[in-house]
Amino acid sequence: MGGYWDFVPDPSNPSAYAAHGGSALITENGDFYYLADIPAEGVVLHIGQLAASGSSLTGSQYQALVSLSHSACTPTFFCGISGPEPFSGAIQQRSTLTVASDPSGTLNFTYDSLYNQPSSLSLLAGEWQGTMSERGNSPGLLAISSSGALTQPNPLTDCTLQGEFSIINPMYNAYAVTYDASGTDCALPGSHAQGLAMLDTTQSPVQLNIAVIYYDSSGNPQGMMFYSETAEVQAGVWTASTSGGGTALLLASGIPVDWNPPAIENANIQGLNFYLQMSASNCSELYIGGLSGGPGTMAGSYSIAADTTFNSNPAGPASGCAPNDAGSLMGSVVPENTLSAVLSSPSSSQQSVSFVFDPIYNVTSSLASLAGSWANIDGSSIVIQSDGTFIETNPVAPYSGCSVNGQLYILDPDHNLYMYEMVWSSCPSGPGQNGLTVVGLLTLDNSATPNQLIGGGESSIQITGQSGSIEAQNVSFLATRQ
Repeated sequence: MGGYWDFVPDPSNPSAYAAHGGSALITENGDFYYLADIPAEGVVLHIGQLAASGSSLTGSQYQALVSLSHSACTPTFFCGISGPEPFSGAIQQRSTLTVASDPSGTLNFTYDSLYNQPSSLSLLAGEWQGTMSERGNSPGLLAISSSGALTQPNPLTDCTLQGEFSIINPMYNAYAVTYDASGTDCALPGSHAQGLAMLDTTQSPVQLNIAVIYYDSSGNPQGMMFYSETAEVQAGVWTASTSGGGTALLLASGIPVDWNPPAIENANIQGLNFYLQMSASNCSELYIGGLSGGPGTMAGSYSIAADTTFNSNPAGPASGCAPNDAGSLMGSVVPENTLSAVLSSPSSSQQSVSFVFDPIYNVTSSLASLAGSWANIDGSSIVIQSDGTFIETNPVAPYSGCSVNGQLYILDPDHNLYMYEMVWSSCPSGPGQNGLTVVGLLTLDNSATPNQLIGGGESSIQITGQSGSIEAQNVSFLATRQ
């Protein structure tokens, strides 16, 4: 009797919420959820247990309206839960489903072959981005291990989740999920959540749909929630295993939500989440862009620039190097193991690259660990303070005489990956008189003697209050501790 089901709209009754879409999941052991969208209100979610006798279904269910605006929602993201209530319906195996117990009338569904996809905890392994109800309406990450363990890296508030996903029947796309919420900022602190999940591979990026009931410490139901988590590209620091060497930095969680540097104007940086440097003949090719994908996969677009000097000041392509260009990337990631990708652009032939995971990514990050003086490979010097602010002294042409200031940001204290902003301003007349701003990614290589800061960014952003256009450039960053 199990299955994943899609609503069949009722065009004769457009006011009924059944006409506006929804879905249902029934497992082989009779656990189920179904939901429907109500315009301008939210989602009515039902979770329960049923049994089948021939084509007839009976059981019990809880239901709740989940909405950010509905006045019945207390706390804000949990509307009044009711139940248990009787449930009845009819089913034609792997064909149609009818639910007759909803107060708004009969709901009809058709079978979706997504349910036929085998389940595996390895398919869930990785990081997922979504609106986490336990932390209010704040974007955050779910991390799922290959054994199904659920954790919450770098929570944005004092509310953490810990639990697990488990397989119900390996032949079908349905999972059981349980987790506990702890912390003063949780909507229901100290609650235990229990429910179902399924993987929607028809979406790009892949989505993990989860429906749960929240119980208090006495086992009383307190609220319900449904949310869709979007698959994130596996973050990490990777070292090239192909000839020539190189480094790839992948960031799963995107720009920090509280990061809003006042110097940046009209910056389209939310999509920046990877930097890749590859050596080719006498050139260092710099790829910077945005990736998305499901667990183990990635795809996206990038800009490419080349420079022979790893110069932190973007001066354009060096002689004999490929011109600035844009392209696309497709590949696969085995978490903390390997990364493979195919790079394609109009001006160069398609190339394949392979990387191996570098354990320096798993070193904790702190701004204090970056403090000190650093010699940049272009001949300039960088001085970093313990709060992450820094200056570049003696900047080189074409930005000689500019004032260079920057700020480093921790992205995840458990991992060695930083974001930086670097601003050239108050420049003298000449080729670099308009200044620029660079945003990018960095990692600290403590295994090198002396230590190195490795990374790069993109310089396509104009300084507030200054005139002149700035051509987008990719900028590498390589500095050695003095």
